[in-house]
Amino acid sequence: MQGFVHGHGPDAETPEDLAAVARAAAIFHERGRAIEPPPDLHRAEPRDRFGKASASLEMLAGALSDTAPETAPRLREVLDRARAQAPPGGPRRLLHGDLDLPNALLTENGCVLLDLDDVHVDARVSDVAWLATLVAAMSRTRDGPGYTFRRAWDERLLRAVVDGYASVAPLTGEERASLRGWLATSLVCASVDAFHHGGWLLPPDKLAEEAARATTLADAVPSL
Repeated sequence: MQGFVHGHGPDAETPEDLAAVARAAAIFHERGRAIEPPPDLHRAEPRDRFGKASASLEMLAGALSDTAPETAPRLREVLDRARAQAPPGGPRRLLHGDLDLPNALLTENGCVLLDLDDVHVDARVSDVAWLATLVAAMSRTRDGPGYTFRRAWDERLLRAVVDGYASVAPLTGEERASLRGWLATSLVCASVDAFHHGGWLLPPDKLAEEAARATTLADAVPSL
């Protein structure tokens, strides 16, 4: 049983807060080396980011089959390119699996990660890319689903996440190069994850607009 922790949520537009969350992820990964991963109790739903992206594309294709049938194939091309940019390899760690700001709490002693329902083993940059995508490729909104894709990457926030992580657990050159593929894959996942909770939170035309922005962002991932 977890005890009560005093703290506050990180701010999505504050680089220092994002770096703190990324450092906590690095510590989580390093300390999890010796932990035997738990059995996957949700085999019907893929845990790895590429598996999630493939499942997301199927959902998106169904939702947009009448209004924007060209959208899902474009994101499929994004995912195919991403697989080539993020080949298997590099350090594998016990991952948080859903490294989003609502799942982090800033305290006087550092950042605490919450909600461990998606823990699994994979390349550690998968966690880094997911957090970076949610803050640097998306922004929060007060209305609607709560997220929208930005028109361009916020490189300041992107680097806060990557550099914050690397300050605790340095990334290899191969991992930095593979981040482009992991970020693109995360964009595909976010095209569904941010807009579907028990049903679609946007009408098809708005959903197609968001997916189109994700495709544009995937074609313009900054070099790291």
